[in-house]
Amino acid sequence: MTAAQASTRSFTLQQPEGFLRHLAAGGDTIDLSGVTLTEIWSLAAIAALARKERKNPLTVVGVEANVRAFAKAVGFDELVDARRAAVQGEEGRTVRLTEVWGEEDVEPVASATAKLLAGEDPQRRSSRDALQYVVAELLRNAFQHSQDELGAVTGAQRNDRGLHQARPTYQVAVADTGRGVRKSLMEQHWDIESDEVALERALWPHYSRAFPYGRTGGAVNAGLGLFYISELVKDLEGRLLLASGSASLVIDTALPQRQRFLSVGFPGTLVAFEIPVETARDFVDLFDDVARRAKERTPRRLVQENLRFEDPPPPVQKFIVSLFLENNAEAQRLAQAELIPRLARKESVALDFVNVRLCTQSFAHALLYEALRISWATRTPIYVVNAQPVVRSALKHVEMYAQSG
Repeated sequence: MTAAQASTRSFTLQQPEGFLRHLAAGGDTIDLSGVTLTEIWSLAAIAALARKERKNPLTVVGVEANVRAFAKAVGFDELVDARRAAVQGEEGRTVRLTEVWGEEDVEPVASATAKLLAGEDPQRRSSRDALQYVVAELLRNAFQHSQDELGAVTGAQRNDRGLHQARPTYQVAVADTGRGVRKSLMEQHWDIESDEVALERALWPHYSRAFPYGRTGGAVNAGLGLFYISELVKDLEGRLLLASGSASLVIDTALPQRQRFLSVGFPGTLVAFEIPVETARDFVDLFDDVARRAKERTPRRLVQENLRFEDPPPPVQKFIVSLFLENNAEAQRLAQAELIPRLARKESVALDFVNVRLCTQSFAHALLYEALRISWATRTPIYVVNAQPVVRSALKHVEMYAQSG
């Protein structure tokens, strides 16, 4: 059997081109006759396109018995038929395909996915934190950029058999059927001439932001999500697939050519990532390294530091962040309604991160970007208490680029 034949019989992230070409060749139908193996990322992609609520849903035919069994186990039929449920799965094995519609669902879905896959074992803590962080960033990217009214589809699995027997991995996918990466970026970068260029630049720090080129921040988006994800995958020696439009970008740290492009994509945006179950480095250290790289590539003119990581003096108003964690809309509402007016009056505020182990860069951005610019202008400090190292790093990065560009 040739490699090409094998890739059409087995849809794996090690050989993603076979699935993507098979999907593109079928038009409005995908024939799974002869396909003996599917991984969660390919089922997430098919399910997103086959949802019956879509105007022209993908038709799925010829499903082999073993593929059918796996699809059933991960809730493929329920998602396609819009029989929705909360995040479920087999602990340590799979997270069923789930449709996610809004910002308020990001943190619960990301947290449940990480816990179902990695459990509570302290030895899996780094993997669990990485999973939670990446799922949250990918889901938020979908909501901010795709304009898909049906939201995003996500699912996850642990792979420890066959190709993965010697090195078990966690695999997660997020798919939407929206406008795609290039159309999203062209709102600010009208000179992007191809999907390949769009995918490459989407991994640049601050490029995929929802504000004009030349600035490093705005109220909506930091433009750091895919940069952080791609760097984490490299550091953890994993795999990443970013497919959109007519092209795909693949990062595979097991290959001599770690990054390459495919001339086939996905009608919307499909992101799949895979990291080893056993990680050699602590997530806090990894996050600090990635933050340092982003910082090195960001114009800087930080003239004063207005975040104070210490207890505030009385009677400074304190806000408990865990009450709206990873809800960007609520973070922005709090900033506009509570933080900014006080800072404009030269009244300090305090943010309490008690019970928050980590937060995504985009959440930190939504909460603090505009507030920090007012804080800088009025020279009024913002106090932060109970911040874990990863949280502190994310907040400091926002402070750095809030005063840049």
